[in-house]
This record gives sequence, structure tokens and C-alpha cells, in this order.
Amino acid sequence: MKPWTDVVRPHADILGGDLEMAVFAADLGSVVRREGSVRKVYGDAATFFRATYLTSSMRGLLGDVLGALAGHGGDRVLQLRTPFGGGKTHTLLALYHLVTAREKAVGAADLAGLADPGPTRVAVLSGVDLDPLSPREHDGIVARTLWGELAWQLGGSEAYGLVAAQDEAGQAPGKDVLTRLFPESEPTLVLLDEVLVYVEKAKALPRGDSTLGAQVLLFLQALTELVGAHERAAMVYSLQKSVLEAAGDESLLLALDHLVTRVDAKREPVTGDEVMRVVQRRLFADLGSQDEREAIARAHADLFRRYRRQLADTEDERRDADAEADRLAERIEASYPFHPALLDLMHQRWTTLPSYQRTRGALQFLATVVHGLWNSDRQALALIGPGDVPFDAEKVRGAFFSQVGDREGYTGVLERDFNGVNAKAKEVDRRMGGDVPKLRNLRIGTRVASATLLYSFGGQSEDQRGVLESELIGGLIGPDLDRNLLTTALTDIRDELLFLHHAGRRYWFDKKANLNQLLATEANRFSSEEVVEAVRKELERRIGPAPTALLWPQHGGQIPDGDPVFRVAYLDPSWVGLELEARDERLRELFERRGAGSNRAYRNAIGFAIPSADAIEHSRHAARRVLAARSLVKQATSLNITGEQLAELKERSDGAERELVATLDRAYELVLLPVEATDGDRPYRFEEIDLSARIGLGRVVHDRVLEGLSNHVFESITPQKLAGLLRIGPERRFVAASEAVDAAFSYLQFPKLRSVAALHDTVARGAMKGVFGYVAMATVEADKVTARPELVRVDRPLGADEVELGEGAYLLDAGYARELGHMPEPEPGEAPALETATGDSIALTGDSGVRRMARGTRLSLAFRVGKSELFDSMQVLSTLSDESETVDVSVSVRATAKESYDQTWVRNAIRERLEEAGIDAEIVLGEE
Repeated sequence: MKPWTDVVRPHADILGGDLEMAVFAADLGSVVRREGSVRKVYGDAATFFRATYLTSSMRGLLGDVLGALAGHGGDRVLQLRTPFGGGKTHTLLALYHLVTAREKAVGAADLAGLADPGPTRVAVLSGVDLDPLSPREHDGIVARTLWGELAWQLGGSEAYGLVAAQDEAGQAPGKDVLTRLFPESEPTLVLLDEVLVYVEKAKALPRGDSTLGAQVLLFLQALTELVGAHERAAMVYSLQKSVLEAAGDESLLLALDHLVTRVDAKREPVTGDEVMRVVQRRLFADLGSQDEREAIARAHADLFRRYRRQLADTEDERRDADAEADRLAERIEASYPFHPALLDLMHQRWTTLPSYQRTRGALQFLATVVHGLWNSDRQALALIGPGDVPFDAEKVRGAFFSQVGDREGYTGVLERDFNGVNAKAKEVDRRMGGDVPKLRNLRIGTRVASATLLYSFGGQSEDQRGVLESELIGGLIGPDLDRNLLTTALTDIRDELLFLHHAGRRYWFDKKANLNQLLATEANRFSSEEVVEAVRKELERRIGPAPTALLWPQHGGQIPDGDPVFRVAYLDPSWVGLELEARDERLRELFERRGAGSNRAYRNAIGFAIPSADAIEHSRHAARRVLAARSLVKQATSLNITGEQLAELKERSDGAERELVATLDRAYELVLLPVEATDGDRPYRFEEIDLSARIGLGRVVHDRVLEGLSNHVFESITPQKLAGLLRIGPERRFVAASEAVDAAFSYLQFPKLRSVAALHDTVARGAMKGVFGYVAMATVEADKVTARPELVRVDRPLGADEVELGEGAYLLDAGYARELGHMPEPEPGEAPALETATGDSIALTGDSGVRRMARGTRLSLAFRVGKSELFDSMQVLSTLSDESETVDVSVSVRATAKESYDQTWVRNAIRERLEEAGIDAEIVLGEE
């Protein structure tokens, strides 16, 4: 989609920044008198009609008036009744130009087919220009009243003489006198603009037992009757729509309203979607090609259709969504480059505001928006929508407040939430944009906030204030802004902005700060130390009570030494952001020393988890909000926080806690493991293990970190590996078991083991397979082991729970063990059997359980497991998959439940997940 700035071209005055309200407010009196610097767009008929969109109502009125002047039938007295800025004066000016300079309007297609009455006398009486206390002078003649001014404009001094006595006396002329001003053969048009204003002024002037105001009403009544009966005369007068606009004089408004009695004689120049065309014609000289507008309209309508259908629950609602989308496409073409949602909220909502001047106000406000966007460096989209209003432009802010009011009340709102250096919407923009230039340029948080601010003014009732989430998203969604981005931004600004309020799904801005302000103020009361302590307590809870997890050790003495178990030290936030050299230097001190003057022995039994900078920063932010929310809940009564606000506060507290938990669950995704160095000055180095792709969900942090380290810290070691590391063989016939334990947890050449239980298991398997022997309760003298033969174990089953690794226990060379135990060498091909937890017997071949070949590219594996071994077997298969090019596994499962399996659960949890993974499975559910 092309940005609108590449398609359209605004009029020169818009580009030049000529944006004052006067630019969009036609002054009928100045045009008629040719006084002052009348703008060409109003003073020149040709320019006027090029920049004017004739609504159907305006064109109908022009046709009726010109028809009446040409001697045709129809209403001859017409009333224009609209709010301020509703197009009344503009319509009167169109009539004036048509009867005084029709030749200049010949090229306007909108005017084709209108009657031409020929030369027409015109009188323009402007209630704004005429003042009964300062009457006008015409060639020595002073016209003191409306009838004096009317006579002079229609026939100069001669016509004035017909009403001179009544003008001087301030007494309304009778109908017979007025009739002489309207010859039957001459077309005559009387235009009265803002007549109520003149009557109000005249009411203050006494005339005998009456007032000049009362006489004006009599005059207007007589004039109305005269014109209504004249074959070639017409009268059009404008009137405010409400009592408020009529200076509060309801009786006067009603009196002027009754000058016409037929409803059809009351016209509204601009209605419904016609305001779109008015704005479009006035602001833009060129709207680009029809094809481009249609493509943009279709693209937006298609996205809107999908969005609305997602919200639909029934087929009728889906059909309604389709109809809305089709209508939207038509309306976008009509309002381009504006999104109809922007014009709708102004035309439908803002019209309830006393300060809003409908067409005129819309023109000025949108003109400042176009000028501000055209001259900014922000990314332009295909349409100008509610989210595009640039509130950082001073002229836009001025025009906005002129139309909606309350400038002082909302200046602070814009500063704190929109435009200030630390404005909250800008923070949301930065967070959502991240490192993606396109998202940064879209300023999504500011867009959503700007649209919400526009919707915050007007409306029919207090319970309808603001905007529903569905309406807001529907007005913003487009090719560059999908539903997910917009809803995420809405959630973010709801939690961040200080003056944004919400109840249910409805959002609005108010000059009174929301809970965000209270939370922000309360959050600042907590010191950095208190916040860090809150993070530490929550992290302590999330890590769990595991003795192998060490939280935030400050020196090596806080890390136990000498226990045969692998521990993870979770380092504190002060490690965030350290340079690599500084980090490793600090880490070496923590690793090597276990206290003053002593070095660490078990160096192969520890890893260091480094906190993520982003996670720690977010956790601090969340912890501060948790503290603030909890504090405010306690103070709710004294702060008068009740009802919806209290419920929202508790929701915010719960949300902040969930955010803190979620952040800390991902805070430690980098672990440094000491490993043997092959070069350099030191015998070890720290290997970085990135767990971000391996850490699962659903358990405490420490369990998940250990699971992520499963390829680096093992729960078992092969007997062959242990024998090799300890160099057990004919050259070294025995090794004390305690020495094996110390070696495994001290020397970095050894695989890192989760606990000493791994050695118990390895020794049992090694003795059973004949890799080495094992004996307990033995002694050593003169480099010989002395033990009771029946205690020597080799080539036969040995349970891990039977293995002791303390004093008197030794690992033996297999041949030496057989010698001590008086056992024969095993026959070739014989293999001991292992009884599994399921009662199945698994044959083991050779001394390792693997059919040995010189080399091979194929591996076959067969086993049966019960529930307790299932998880470990999946880890084995995962490891095998990592080392293999292809893996083909056939799975047969028989499972039983204490009670019947729920069919819905089987479908959702088993079948659908297998289908999502592309696995075709046969599932049979039945009884035993």
C-alpha cells in the first residue's frame, strides 16, 4: 500500500500552513462588500466552486432557489438550521455566487442542470456585520434597520425612499410598502445570515412601547409572507440549531423558526457521510488515481472483514461482518485519504460538544493534521486514521482543544502520556519496537493512545464515554497494523499511561490521573534495596528449596565444598553488564577460594548461573509495581479506593506478580561451567552454556536449569569411562572408592555428575558387567587388598543400594577381583542378566551390553519401560536423535488409569497433539 503522502496533493493553503479558523469560515458580508483581504477561495466564484463539494442537500437547495427565481414552483422561503460550522454561510455564499457570477461557475460539473433565472437582484443581510447602534451610510443615506438596508441593496436611494420613514422611526413597514420593493417581473433573492444575532442586538433598543427587536420580527414575518407569494422571489435565512447556540433565548429561536412552517422548507446543508466529500474537496487539490484508492479500500476492508469475523459467534454475525466490510470499502473511497473512523468520531461524537463547530471545525482540525503529518518525518500509512493525529504539533493541539474544549485540563495529559521526554506512550513505542525499525517507526503505542484520546470526547451519555476495544481496533487495523500488535499495545498503554482509564472493554482519557499515577507515586517510595530484596525473595521461592541451589553467594565461603553433589550458584544482579575480563576475574575468585587461606577441592561440582540483563531489569520493574500495588491495597480505605478501582488495583497487583514470576523463570538462561583448558595460563576455563532453547516450563527454576544442563551434568557415567579415568587395570589393580568420589567431583577431566548416586549406579553396573570388580570391608597392606572372598563382586548382579563408597571400599581390576574372589574367568559369549523394574530379563552381550563392531552407521535399540523409567528413556532417545541423521521409532503403549479416561481429554491432550505433530496414531479406549 502506498502511503497517502505519495498519492494525494493538498491545496496550497494547507501546505503553506494557512490554518487559522478564519480560513475555513466564510464571511458572507465581506465577500459582498469586497472589504478587507477576502480570501480567493471565498471571494472568487470559480475558485470557490472548485474547492466546494456540493452535498445532495446543498445542490437540492440551489436547484429550488434558482427554480423559484426562474418562476418555477416550490418553496420560496427556506431555512438553514445547523449547529455552528454546519455549512450555513457556505451555502448562502454558493447562492450569492450563482446569481451574481454564474459565468465563472460554468465549468463546475456539480452545477449542471440548474435553472438560470437571468439577472437577479440580491440583498444580503448579515446579522454579524449589521449593528443597529452603528448603522451603515450609503452615499449620504443612513440605513438604520434591516428594512432600510434591504431597500438600499435592492434599489439604491430610490428604493430606500419607499421605507425611509419606517427606517428613521424604527418601525417595521407593512406588507403593502414591502411589496413595492419586489416588482413581479424581476427575480429577487434575499439572503439573511445569522439573523438571530441581529435580533438579539435590536432587542436592547426601545421603540415607543416596543423594541427594535420586536419590530424586526414583524418585518421578517411580513417579508416571509411577501416572498412566499411572489412568483420570482426567494428568501433563505440561517438559524442556529440549539438554544445554547442561540445565546439561550429559546423564545426568540422558536419565533424565527416559525417563519417557515413546512418541515421540507428546513434544510441541513451537510448530513451523514457527505461531510467526507466536503472535507476531501476542500483540503486536497489532487486525490490520485481511482485504481490506487480502490486498492487501498479493498485491502483495509479485507482486514476489517477478517477481524470482525473473528469476533462473530453466529452465521448472522458473520454476514453482518461481511456487509460492514463492503460498506467500509465504499466509505474509504469516499473519504480517502482519511479513514472513515476518524471522520465518524468527529461527526457523531464531537457534535454533542458545545464547543465543536461541525463542518468548519472538522475542516480546520483536519487541515492542521494534514499539514502536521505532511511536514513530519513520521512514517505515513495508506490512510490518515484516528491513530495518526500528531499531537506533538502545536497547531494540531490548538485546533483539537478549540473543538473539544478543556485546553488547560488536558495539557498535562498530553505532556505526561504523549509528548514529554519521558511520556509513557513513547516508552511503549520503544518497548514494542525493540530492534525492528519498521515497528519502531509505526509508534504503535502512541497510535493507539492518540485514537483513544479522540474517542474520549463527546458521546450520548456518561456510560458511553470512551471507546470499546472492538471499535478502537476496528478503526486502526490495516495492512501495517494487525490485531495482535494493536491489542498488545492497548494492554501496554493500559498498564503504563497515567491518565488512561478503562472499565471492562471501554477505554477513555480523563484529566484525573488513574491508578497508574497512584501506582507510579507509590512505587517511587520504595528504595532500590527494597526492590532488590523483593526480587530476591521471589527468586528464592521460584528456585525452590533445593540444597543444590545457592542464591546470590557473595564469596567462595558461602559455596559448600567437599559434598559429592553438583551445585548451581545463581549470581546476583551486580553481575549484569560486567565486561568479560572483569566477570571472569571475579568468577575465578568465587570459584577457586572457599574461604580465607584455603582453596576449593571439589571444583568439578559447581556451575554459575548468570542473570539476564533484560530479565533483571524487567523483574525490578515488576517487583516495584508489586510492592506499590500491595501497599495501595492496604491503604485502600484511607485513599478512598473502592469498587471498580479496588478490583482493578487487585488485578494490577496479581498481574505484576505474574509478570515478576514469568520474568524470573527466564532470568537464568546462561550457565558458566568450569572445564579443562587445553591452552592458556590456567588449567581451566569457563564454558558458556546457553539454555534459552532448552529450558522447559512447568517446574521450579532450579529443576529446569538442571534439566537444561542434562547434556553437561550427568546422572550416570559408563563403567568403561570411570575405569578409564581412574586407570583401573593390570597396572593399577585397585583404587579406593573414596578416591574415586574425590576424583569425580574434583578433577575437570571427569564428567560432571549430579550426585554421588551416579557413582553408586556406575559401580554396580561395572561390577555386574565385569568391567571392574568391587569389594567392601577390605584393607590394604603392602600394595595388596585383603578381603573376604564372598564380599568381592564381579560378573554378577550388584544393586546400587548395596554399594558403599566410604572407608574400606575399593574398585578392583576385573582380573584381580576374580583372583580375590576365587572366581573363574567368564566363558566367551556369556552375559549376566539384569532384572528390571518391570520383571523383564535383558541380555547383555560382552562386557558393555553393546554388540561390538569395528565401526557402523546403523544402531538398533529395543527395550521396555514402565512409568518410572519413561522420562529417562525419552532423554536417551533425544540424545540419540541429536547424534543421528535419521531415527525411526515404533511406539506401542498400554496404559491404565485408576478411573476411566475422559474421552474429551483423550481427544484434546493425545489425539489432537499427535495430529498437530503430523503423527498418525491408532487410539483404542476400552476396559481391561
